[in-house]
Amino acid sequence: MAMTDGDDRQLLGEFTEQNSETAFRALVDRHAGMVYHTALRQVGNPHIAEEVTQAVFIALAQKASKIPRGVVLSGWLFRATRFAVSNLARTELRRQLREQEALLMQSTIQSETSESDWEYVLPHLNGALDALSSKDREAILIRFFEAKSHQEVARALGVTEDAAKMRVSRALEKLRLQFAKQGLVVPSAVVAATLSVCNAQAAPAGLGVSIAASVAQGSSAGASTFTLAKEILKLMAWSKTKIAVVSGVALLLVGATTTVVLQQHKSNALAQPTASVADQTTPKGTLQVMAQGLTTGDAPMFLGCFDFVSPDEDAVKASLEKLVLTIGKYHQAAIKQFGAAPAQASFSSLPFILPAAKIAAARVEIEGEQAGVRLDPRDRPALFKKSKGEWKTTPESFFGLNPASLEQETSTLIATLERVMAGIKAGDYATATDAAKAARGR
Repeated sequence: MAMTDGDDRQLLGEFTEQNSETAFRALVDRHAGMVYHTALRQVGNPHIAEEVTQAVFIALAQKASKIPRGVVLSGWLFRATRFAVSNLARTELRRQLREQEALLMQSTIQSETSESDWEYVLPHLNGALDALSSKDREAILIRFFEAKSHQEVARALGVTEDAAKMRVSRALEKLRLQFAKQGLVVPSAVVAATLSVCNAQAAPAGLGVSIAASVAQGSSAGASTFTLAKEILKLMAWSKTKIAVVSGVALLLVGATTTVVLQQHKSNALAQPTASVADQTTPKGTLQVMAQGLTTGDAPMFLGCFDFVSPDEDAVKASLEKLVLTIGKYHQAAIKQFGAAPAQASFSSLPFILPAAKIAAARVEIEGEQAGVRLDPRDRPALFKKSKGEWKTTPESFFGLNPASLEQETSTLIATLERVMAGIKAGDYATATDAAKAARGR
C-alpha cells in the first residue's frame, strides 16, 4: 500500500519517541532521491550532492521532534536542501562548486520526440519551485515528486480532492510562467511530464545506508557534513525569524500598498538573481555570480549583477538574456555530446566566459561605495557600485560598448552559438575543443 504523508508523521514519531532506526531509514529511502536530485540540479557535482543529502537528513534527525504537525515533510526537505546549497557559498566547498559547475545533470528522459522541449528545463527547476508559494510547492512535490494521487494530495494538505486538483493545476500553470520568465517557453503538459520524471530519479546506490549510519553512529559523515547540517538549521530558523519580522512590519503598514517579497524571484524576474553558490557582497563575488549564470544559462542570475538605469536599456537587457540562455544551451549540448569534463575544459576557453582563475586574478580597487575592476591588466577598469550591500555594474561599463554596439555583438554571438550547437547535434565536430574553436572563430 502506498505511503501517505500521514505515514511520514508516524515514522517521524517512531524515530523521535523510540529512536527507531528502521523508521528513519524508511524516511530516507522514501525521500533521498528527491533531496539528492534537487541538490544535483543546482550544484552539478554528484559528490557534493551526496554530501548535501547527508547533511539534510542529519538536520532532519536533529530537528525531527520539533517539526510542527501539518508540515509537509517533502516541502521541509526541499527548503532544507536549498538552504544547504546556499550555505555552500560560505564554506570551503565554494571552490569545488565553481570548478565542477560543468557536471550538470543530464536528462534521463529517453523520448526523442519531446527531448528538445524539456532538456533545458531541469537546470531551472529548483529556482522555479522556490518562486512558488509553500502551498503550491507542496502540491507539486506531493503530486509529482512523490507520485501521489489527487486524493493523497488532498489528505496531505487537508483539503478536498477537488480543491487539491485545482491547486495542482494552478501550481503547474504558475510553474510554467516561472519558466517563461527565464525564456523557457514550454506547455504545461511538458512541465508535468518533466516533473513526473523527477519521481523516477533514485538516489545513488548505498547513499541511504550511509545516511542511516551517519545518523545512528555519528561517524560515517565527515565533519564538514555535520557542520553543514548545523548551518541548515540555523538558516531555516533565521528564515522564520525574518518572515516574522517582516510580517510585523507589514502590520504597521495597514492601508499602504507596499508588498514585501522574501523570495529572490520577484515579479520582474529579469532583474533578480536566482539562488547561487556565490554572493554579491564583494566585486569578485559579483563576478562569480556572473560566471555561474553564464555556465548554467541562468539569465536572471546574470542580469541581477547589472543596474539597468534607463528604460532605453530594455533592448540590451533582452539581448543579454537571450545570450545567456543560448550560452547555457550550448554548454549543455557540449556536455551531452562530448561529456562533462571535455565540455568544461573547452567551455572555459571561450572568450565570453569568466573562468575562476581569471576572476581570482582580477584587480579590484575600492574607494568607498565604488570599485574599479580589471579582468585584464591591459583593459580599462569596469566601474562597480555598491547598493544595499551588493556590488553591481552597468552593461556599458562592463562590456565597454554602447547599447547599439552591444546589441550587435550579442546578436552575432547568438547566431554563432546557434550554428555551432546545430553542428554539435549533427555530429560535425569530433571533440568539444573543435566546437569551441568554431565558437571562437566568429
